[in-house]
Amino acid sequence: MASVFKRPNSQYFYAAFRIPLANAVGRRAWKLVKKVTKSTTEQKAKKAAAAMEDAALREAGAGDEGSRRILSILN
Repeated sequence: MASVFKRPNSQYFYAAFRIPLANAVGRRAWKLVKKVTKSTTEQKAKKAAAAMEDAALREAGAGDEGSRRILSILN
């Protein structure tokens, strides 16, 4: 779940979330991502952060499509 925060001396909120990394060893690794939402209200920033997180997870191969792909390999 993405979180939002505001840096000192900035009018914009930032989003922070973790995405899974592909690891050849088989260990679970995560990367912390911080991005500016370009929103000045917390409510809009939370919606933008959730959209950013969903897009990043889809790109990383997580989610429904990634799960189906992995299950098809295993079966």
